[in-house]
Amino acid sequence: MIWKLVTLLMVWLIFSARISWSSLILGAFISTGIVLVINFMEEGDHRWGFSIPGLLMLIPWYLWQLIKAGVKLAATVFLPRHGVEERFIQIPTTFSTLTQVTLFASLITLTPGTLSVDFDVKSRLLIVHCLVYTRLFPVNDPEGSVFQLEQRLRKVFVR
Repeated sequence: MIWKLVTLLMVWLIFSARISWSSLILGAFISTGIVLVINFMEEGDHRWGFSIPGLLMLIPWYLWQLIKAGVKLAATVFLPRHGVEERFIQIPTTFSTLTQVTLFASLITLTPGTLSVDFDVKSRLLIVHCLVYTRLFPVNDPEGSVFQLEQRLRKVFVR
């Protein structure tokens, strides 16, 4: 738990505009809150570990996906020749813990034009609303970004 707290605090300080006592105290409170929430969500399921190399491989790929999705969404908004194709889609997932599903859903929600709406625990389906369906979420495409996100996120959580 301490190493998670220290890691989050270091990330906070790295991305802070300036390092000051107020920034350090705020970062400590936020980091503590995140660690407590994560520990609460993982309670009862300690089979999974955390892989720093997996995370370092996920971050640049995900940032690139964000840029691509943002450009596609902006093109749809400013050049509406194809129009908005909004719809709800169901994304099957094989994640077994709430932490994994929550992170997966959060990363999808952070992608421009998408919003994770619900997760059905019994059928393991994540319901997502997307504005530009065919260009952002080719559901049946195994090379699609949603499936790649799940595979890359799987490398962050290791047994």
